Amino acid sequence: MDYELQVDVEQLDKTTAVINLVGDLTIFADKPLHEAYKAVSNDGIRNVIFNFDERDLICTPGIAVLIDVIIEAYKKNQRLLMALPNAHFQKIFYLMGITQYARLFNSLEEAKQHALYSS
Repeated sequence: MDYELQVDVEQLDKTTAVINLVGDLTIFADKPLHEAYKAVSNDGIRNVIFNFDERDLICTPGIAVLIDVIIEAYKKNQRLLMALPNAHFQKIFYLMGITQYARLFNSLEEAKQHALYSS
């Protein structure tokens, strides 16, 4: 079983960046997720979008890794958005309280529109 998380970072504009995640969000995602966040967490970035693939597996230790990154972003007063097409994971994130710190969207396009056109 491959536990590797593929991470790709793209900056949409001076204030918004996307972290694309494909693969399993497990404890093994700690280093690539933190490195990706560090790459986009410069002073000008206000919006960070986490783009999850619909086929991703997210386990409890992986959620802990994600929460650690959420805490870092919260301390920097960044707005977190999550493109999470899987309704089951949306429900889990809601139940775990992640939605208090990050807004969930059904698609990357919805998250991008919100980040780029709302204050």
